Amino acid sequence: MSMISGWKIVALSLGALVSHAFAQVAGYEVIDLGTLPNSALPESSAWAINDRHEVVGWARDSNKTRHATLWLYCPNYGLVAREWHDLTAAAGESDDGEAFDMNMSGLVVGRQATSTSGGIWRGYLWDVAASPLSTVELETFISGANTQGFANAVNDASPAIIVGTAQASGGCLGSVSRNEAFSYRQGDPAWALTDLGANSSDYYSQATGVNNATPALATGRSTSELCYSDSCQSDQEAVGWTLTSPPMMADLPDNGLSYGAQAWGINDAGHRVGIAVTAASPCERHAAFWASSSTAPVDLGSVGIASSHGSIAYRLNEQGTSGEATVVGGDTSIGLAWRWYRNSAGTWSGVDLNSLISPLCGGWVLREAHDVSSDGWIVGYGSIGGQRHGFLLKPIECRGDLNGSCSVDGADLGLLLGAWGCSPCNGCMMDMNFDGAVNGADLGILLGGWGSCVCSGCQSGARSSESGAEASTPALDEALVILGLPSVAKLNQVLAALGASERAETLDWLFVYLISRN
Repeated sequence: MSMISGWKIVALSLGALVSHAFAQVAGYEVIDLGTLPNSALPESSAWAINDRHEVVGWARDSNKTRHATLWLYCPNYGLVAREWHDLTAAAGESDDGEAFDMNMSGLVVGRQATSTSGGIWRGYLWDVAASPLSTVELETFISGANTQGFANAVNDASPAIIVGTAQASGGCLGSVSRNEAFSYRQGDPAWALTDLGANSSDYYSQATGVNNATPALATGRSTSELCYSDSCQSDQEAVGWTLTSPPMMADLPDNGLSYGAQAWGINDAGHRVGIAVTAASPCERHAAFWASSSTAPVDLGSVGIASSHGSIAYRLNEQGTSGEATVVGGDTSIGLAWRWYRNSAGTWSGVDLNSLISPLCGGWVLREAHDVSSDGWIVGYGSIGGQRHGFLLKPIECRGDLNGSCSVDGADLGLLLGAWGCSPCNGCMMDMNFDGAVNGADLGILLGGWGSCVCSGCQSGARSSESGAEASTPALDEALVILGLPSVAKLNQVLAALGASERAETLDWLFVYLISRN
């Protein structure tokens, strides 16, 4: 057998093997959300993302003060994309601010230390869809400028429902302010908060999530922690509210212990996530998932993650048509962002998100994941270059489409060849198997996805199928001729099996040939 014939047999099976080997791999492009211009302390963090991939959080200003911020994947509201917009400054404030959630109507909620509150945190709303921007400073349950509160979550109803916590009458041991969870309907007088209550003898309740059900459901915690000291952890219960008139509150099941659960997020199906102590140890907090308000929590802290580690779940996306769900949070013992997934069979799996990005991605360490959109985009914060930055993880929908054209073609091949062999280098997207190098294995993935594909664009903010040019390059055409193949598509149709060494040998040959010809 001639050498060319040998290469021919080896190469013909490449596409089939590549498509099979990588069908199970999920990965992300890491987008650095950056910091505010002229920041004296270049830090930021992302708290929430909506289904238009609009992100809210905070970033430091020129005085090192934390400001509420908005970041857009696509232009909207008359604002440019791909940079933080300072909501605190836009509201005419200069003190501390932080944005926690945003709905699809452009309503952002959070907390802002205002000039009218003496620099104390107040619940705050920014309507970025209004022109000009309009804001609402929420009152508390008691009068007085120096009273505190903040808004944690907002739903997509019209009018929208906001939930959070605000200072109430009374105190703890005569010195600590008492706070209670509230709901607020957009458009009501700013002081017309509905008190959601707390468990008996508790001095603090907080609502952190609200869904779009009818009636809407909220979730959070009730605790005496502001008055209670324990060498292990605070006394708290995960709770849920049905936002009827009057609202109804109920505890979520725990692990049979008298304290130690807290719910953070809720979706439209009524699933909730948060933390719960383990049945084995009252000192160990694990990420938890409640399928309903009456079911015991699933211990996510033992799914994929070391059971001896503390963990937390912040938010989850909407349930898929077959029951799938994605939950995000972190390993609180060693500070790594985490994702849990429930498939249609109800089986849970968990993964450190750092394993789903390339080591060539600028030295990122993803520390905590805070929210996930319906289509799986994730936001949170991590460390890069010794700084704390917010991140956006965009799922790699079209493996091999390196320039975002919705097609894997000669232009993408050129980008891959330009990053060949460098490590470390600016080859984050080119390292498609996340092994820390750009080599023949990545070429195999690119060729396996050759042609037009499905990807996300900015026109509608939704998934769309676009056909793109499928042009090759002269060098690739020449290589195919040597191998006796009419096209890349033909190469990817062959189903003969290959051993790992033969596959690697073929990829390396093809890669070296392409580089030499380019």
